[in-house]
Amino acid sequence: MRSSRLIATAIALALTLVPTAIAQSTGPDVFVAALPNVSNYAAVGGTDAISVGTTSCNQGDTPLLWQSSNPNHPVIGQNLYRVWEGRFDMIGRSWLKHGFTTVNNGICGSCSGPTGAQLYPGCSDPYSSGLNGSQGGLGPRFEVNADTGAFLYPYTDQGVTGNSIFKRLQYSLADVDPANYPGARYFVEGHYVAPDDAAAGNQNNNASYREVAFSVTGADSTASFVGGTTTVQQVPAIGAWPLVDPNVAVQVVDIPNEGRLLVGFRATPQPSGLVRYVYAVHNLNSHRSVRLVNVAMPTGASVSNLTFNAPLWHSGEPYANTAWPGAYVGNAVEWSTDTEAVDPNANAIRWGTTHTFSFDSNLAPTGTVSFGLFRARGRRRPSRRASRRPPRRPSCSPCRWARRTRCSRCRPPTSTSRRLRSRTAMTRRRPCSTSRSTGRATRARRSPTWAGISTAWRSRRWPATRPSTGT
Repeated sequence: MRSSRLIATAIALALTLVPTAIAQSTGPDVFVAALPNVSNYAAVGGTDAISVGTTSCNQGDTPLLWQSSNPNHPVIGQNLYRVWEGRFDMIGRSWLKHGFTTVNNGICGSCSGPTGAQLYPGCSDPYSSGLNGSQGGLGPRFEVNADTGAFLYPYTDQGVTGNSIFKRLQYSLADVDPANYPGARYFVEGHYVAPDDAAAGNQNNNASYREVAFSVTGADSTASFVGGTTTVQQVPAIGAWPLVDPNVAVQVVDIPNEGRLLVGFRATPQPSGLVRYVYAVHNLNSHRSVRLVNVAMPTGASVSNLTFNAPLWHSGEPYANTAWPGAYVGNAVEWSTDTEAVDPNANAIRWGTTHTFSFDSNLAPTGTVSFGLFRARGRRRPSRRASRRPPRRPSCSPCRWARRTRCSRCRPPTSTSRRLRSRTAMTRRRPCSTSRSTGRATRARRSPTWAGISTAWRSRRWPATRPSTGT
């Protein structure tokens, strides 16, 4: 069933995502300051695994909670991406490292705080690649809401270990083999999620990336950081795509009152005379997730060669790995999967995940891309103005003397006669009825009902529909 909840967006210009200048934020604000090292593990049946170290910093003005025995601590995800021939594909992901203590180093600025259960403002905390690959401390992603930072604790499979790739950042050997992807470039990403960081509204700068290279020998691979590179802070890995390829445009799409998406676009001429259009949709932290991508096309367009790519869920995550079927129907190219109501484990674009879509066409898209959300709208938090409003006293006017439906809270008019006053006294103890005279009183006593989150969103037009001439 097609979702009626759509977000329409367009890429207005080629947006280059650059690191945010480090300045103190309000509340706790954790981000990945460095990806310092990589651990390699033995491949199993054509699938290999790595883990990446992460050093976090708190650039907020409030300590970030880091308590190991409850859900008041960050979780750390690792992802792997490939840029090759006009495409940006996510090819691997890990389970989540659960934070357990901080050392409060000072590499991020002025730090003053003891080791323990909080990351203090200006302090840093290193988690080595070996620690982030420790299987017993890795939990699944399906228990985490990245928009609110909330997650279950204790988490599923806590303390459980397995073979060399279990729970770690897994990828197919074929996806990093230079023979299959000559000249490809690869990027690893670290992403922190924490409940108090999200509550402060600071969850959109939690991911950083760094370039890596792979060598493949027989049935195994080795990853290492590219010489001379450093961590690009507070920018998710999709920000590397326009830096590698200037013909790429990236658009930030904020779901109203919820999470953030980033959409990358590339048009590449083909030898056949057609143009290949590629869309990479990255869900940074939306819990509602994406289950439909619709690209509007002009009348008379000829569309072919629809493709879809998504990383695999593994190690017991309950989500399906089913590819989204694509079709060209009604002047639109569309891919979709089930809604949560139909299949809660459908292969939606969940937080920390990128799906890539492409097709060939003789005509350029009109410029509108729509996204259907996987989860139904939730209730909006009460506004500050409404939450501070004192309860109103019910009003019982106007009085219906003839029907004697006077409310006990009403006072008799000062101009009434003594006879009417006595009549009022006789009916004063009657409760407020649901008649027309007291309907307003009944409505006034109802608790406020908050409207659901609106998903109507539209930005400006695409800058140009003419395809680029880059490769």
